[in-house]
Amino acid sequence: MPAARKLERVIAFSQRHPWWWLLAYLLVTAALYQLALRAPLYQPFIVEPSALDRLIPVVPWTAGPYLTYFLLMPSWVWLVRREPERGRWLMAAGLVVLGNLLINILLPTELAEPLPSSEVAGTLLATIIEGDAPRAVIPSGHLALPLALAILSRRARVAHAWIYVPWAAMMAVVILTTHQHYVIDALGALVWGGLAPLLTMRLCRLGGAR
Repeated sequence: MPAARKLERVIAFSQRHPWWWLLAYLLVTAALYQLALRAPLYQPFIVEPSALDRLIPVVPWTAGPYLTYFLLMPSWVWLVRREPERGRWLMAAGLVVLGNLLINILLPTELAEPLPSSEVAGTLLATIIEGDAPRAVIPSGHLALPLALAILSRRARVAHAWIYVPWAAMMAVVILTTHQHYVIDALGALVWGGLAPLLTMRLCRLGGAR
């Protein structure tokens, strides 16, 4: 099939040039994320906060850990760079993110009560809020990716695979304490982050164990 051949070509490229693959990944996912934020296909579904969400306090300093999301894929490239099938492991992770973004684009969502930057003025969290938009919230990519990497790294049996378990746990907390997501967004991320890597491993023809 043409699609399968194209995927194999991308896998071959990522096998030969993992860091160039990372650059391409960052550019493509950034563009798709901006599309989901700035140009929803139709009026986004409004996501209301639950009673639990209203009990969770804003903790501005957790904006720092929140931003460690951007270290996730570089860390994955670093960990699998010496793996014989590194191209397939990279694509398995990349497809999880692309699938997450596809959901965000096809099913646009928006927080009903986004945190105003004025409430945390002068903090890193305020800067994040001002540069972002309260859309593309289900599933939360900030949580889905580290969870998926925890699964992929365990199946790949790479060194230091344990790191993604506490990373995912931390993200599950900070997406809520920064009020960038609601509990339902996190639940969606647990579903997608848990199931998607199983699908992408099949697409990339990975057995997962050596």
